Amino acid sequence: MRTAHIFVALCLVPMGIATAQSASPHWPLDSGSRVRIQALLFSDQAQQGTVTSTQADTLRFRAWRSTASTAVGVKDISRIDVFQGTHSRKTRGTLIGFAVGAGLAAGITAATWKKPENGCGWCMDFGRGGDAAVIALPGGLIGGLVGFLFGAQQTDTWVPVKLPNR
Repeated sequence: MRTAHIFVALCLVPMGIATAQSASPHWPLDSGSRVRIQALLFSDQAQQGTVTSTQADTLRFRAWRSTASTAVGVKDISRIDVFQGTHSRKTRGTLIGFAVGAGLAAGITAATWKKPENGCGWCMDFGRGGDAAVIALPGGLIGGLVGFLFGAQQTDTWVPVKLPNR
């Protein structure tokens, strides 16, 4: 029984490492950080840009495609996120694609299955469930490939920043 506990713990360690979040950025932000700010100054809509400098109560921010920086009071900021790079969802896409592909292939096979005629010498009859299980594997592999391709698209990772005095 102790071996089973150790085995389960060792299986969970890589998942814990892979899903661990990086340290959250703290105030004041570093100059040059790519940020997404939501503030009253911008009609409470998110603006992306670069931090030029930060003080205790003010953030100087240069929006994309702008040459001038804007001062934003910390009290006026409703939300600020810092860019932490990009990520993909290849594993998740592959697993979901495999499950959907295998399920569809098995379901269609089971729904359309007919017992082979007696004269069929080359047919291997595993029955309705067996044939569905055999066909589920290639369906799952095709679905997994499609899911991998969809999951390979890169998306941005934004981490919220806790503002001072909040």
